[in-house]
Amino acid sequence: MASRQCCCIAPERFYDPGSKIALLLATPRDSRGGTSSTNGQLALQPSMDIFSAGCVVAELFLDGNPLFSLSRLLQYRKGAISSDNLVSGIPDAEIAGLIQHMIQLDPEARLSAAEYLDRWAPVFPRAPLAAYMDKADPDLRMQTLYDEVRATHGDELCEIAASVACANIRNCQLPGSRCMGIKVLLWCSRGSMKGDPDLILPYLVALAADPSPRVRAEAVVAIRDLLLDLDRLTPINANIFDDYLAPHLQNFAGDA
Repeated sequence: MASRQCCCIAPERFYDPGSKIALLLATPRDSRGGTSSTNGQLALQPSMDIFSAGCVVAELFLDGNPLFSLSRLLQYRKGAISSDNLVSGIPDAEIAGLIQHMIQLDPEARLSAAEYLDRWAPVFPRAPLAAYMDKADPDLRMQTLYDEVRATHGDELCEIAASVACANIRNCQLPGSRCMGIKVLLWCSRGSMKGDPDLILPYLVALAADPSPRVRAEAVVAIRDLLLDLDRLTPINANIFDDYLAPHLQNFAGDA
């Protein structure tokens, strides 16, 4: 439980005075007998983690608001609050159903993590297998990322793809790989990151000074397209042309 009144502890971990668990905990360890039944009642179970994970998933879809405070969780444990009420603020019925299943009061009714991934696979955002993360060569990472992005329908990968591209693009040895990285960044700028050039634009400007003419040309075209896609400039970016772009791109006047 955190200071912001968030509680993700599985309800079966709470016990009432006089309950079987309370009596077991009050018994000296040497006198408990050590049977598998006794140990099982006191042991932490994977189903408890599933409940906690369900609370975290719910928070993602509730704009950062926790599903339970301690008092609310205790009410839920006693049946005073229904799971329908808890997920009523989540518009996606599939996500709401997933959360309800994960936070069931009966721990035996919860599935394993693998079963949830299998059963609710369509509701999870598609993510690359991140095979490129295991490859030490930035050029191979960029090639794999580029292929992943080209095969993606939708923009749910924008922020992940942009982070990977930014981390590798300037370490790529091949001009073609850097050009792929520029294409990935431009794709990201047109997805969920549209309207916010602060992350992507500095990398494109840096690549506009690349030793390779091919990369420089690709970067300048990408900068133009990114700026054309902006609906408006925020006050902090109002002088982006005079104070930032012009000084960095002035050398192109003599670039043959």
